[in-house]
Amino acid sequence: MSKPRLVVWGTPQMTADIATGILDIAEIIAIITTPDTLSGRKKVLTPSPLKQFGLNHNIPVFTPQSLKSPEILDSLSHLSVDMWLIIAYGKIIPQALLDIMPHKVLNIHPSKLPQYRGPAPMQAALLNGDTETAVTLMEIDHLMDHGPIIAQHSIPILPTDTIIELEQKVIQTSVQILGIYLSQDEHIATPQDDTQASYVSMVQKSDGYILRELSKHIYNF
Repeated sequence: MSKPRLVVWGTPQMTADIATGILDIAEIIAIITTPDTLSGRKKVLTPSPLKQFGLNHNIPVFTPQSLKSPEILDSLSHLSVDMWLIIAYGKIIPQALLDIMPHKVLNIHPSKLPQYRGPAPMQAALLNGDTETAVTLMEIDHLMDHGPIIAQHSIPILPTDTIIELEQKVIQTSVQILGIYLSQDEHIATPQDDTQASYVSMVQKSDGYILRELSKHIYNF
């Protein structure tokens, strides 16, 4: 049985770690990630962790400035793949690109969707003192974290967990979910209950302000 052929979209180290975890069960034929950024005090032009993963494994890497450019549309249209997998890419995928792979654009989202739609669900779970979160595998549509759910695995959050420990749990659970999904021929996707949806924003520096009179608030921070 041949391995499914994937295009992996993403940016951070978490995406690279999940991609590493599925190399034995999938053929990653291309990487889509954000352009190199200036990093550190010396402002050195630095690739994203996912781009570095692609370079290390001799996988073609695309770093489009705009997802609406004709060039990226043409490049992706000519790739022979089974699915696109998006993990913390950080941008909304335009409908013109989604139309290339109808029902074959999947997303890993680290929350118990429809709870915590948006870019910082792990941080939100910790700040709110949640004792449980989840990893959700879902189909992408034109709205943020809105598409139907294929699988959802719960993750316990210990009182001592920080973002580091929680991210490691998310990586391990994501690899497990993808292992199950990629080994099956048929899948059922269930629409989300939008009445239960909540949203989180990108974490800003100002979010680090701590209310000193609230001890549990301080502990969660």
